[in-house]
Amino acid sequence: MLTFQEGPPNTMSEAHRHNDIELTLVVCGALSIEFGTVRRDFPERTLCAFWGAMPHRIVGGASETFVFSVTLPLPAFLLWNLPQHLVKPLLDGRALCTPHTALDEMSMRRWRADLAEPTDVAHNDAMHTENARIVMLELEARLRRMARHLASESHTPAQARTTSTLGSGKAERMAQFIAENFAAPLRVEQIARSAHVHPTYAMHIFREALGVSLIEFLTQRRIAHAQTLLATTESSIAEIAVASGFHTTSRFYAAFQHTCGKTPRAYRESLR
Repeated sequence: MLTFQEGPPNTMSEAHRHNDIELTLVVCGALSIEFGTVRRDFPERTLCAFWGAMPHRIVGGASETFVFSVTLPLPAFLLWNLPQHLVKPLLDGRALCTPHTALDEMSMRRWRADLAEPTDVAHNDAMHTENARIVMLELEARLRRMARHLASESHTPAQARTTSTLGSGKAERMAQFIAENFAAPLRVEQIARSAHVHPTYAMHIFREALGVSLIEFLTQRRIAHAQTLLATTESSIAEIAVASGFHTTSRFYAAFQHTCGKTPRAYRESLR
């Protein structure tokens, strides 16, 4: 379901994860979010989007910082068939940002009001459902505008400053290698080789940096791709399993149900 928050950001002592797309608007001040070991600094009047499955935490903000944040369920996001130059970077664990438009703050305030719980549930239930539908339509339109803006940019927007909290960036290199090769039959040794480290050390620094193991991160990326295919194609479950990097259907079913709480077939049916 859609959730909404607003106000000064609270710094977090530990990273957390969720299976939603998050949009955060920095109205004033500045916001710093750490994704794994990569710190992104967003100044005021910036709209950023990221997939919450990547461990993240707020690590700083100016005293006057005020933000709006809305989370969008991943299945709904996938059903919109948004441009791949927006979808793929998000599912690869990148945070995307654009300058905010004049309408963004007004839209956020309207969405907050629309999503507020009705005082008379029995009387207003239909209206609340319709309000949520309107918010979803407007969110889709805003993400399409973001995709259009990103397509017109030939480089990362200057307002998003990135800093690695690990000088070597080895964990980031392994995460990127996984994002680019998740459909292949990867082994820990191959992933470690991409960062020129020993497999045992690779597993240690990856978990320390991202809060999940190499195998968990790899499985997470494969399941996200499977969710995309289940939502946007008519491919068979077996075909989707192979395309997502699972080379036995039983392993795919077990991993999918563990991650999503339902079988691939039930997940697809829930989207219809």
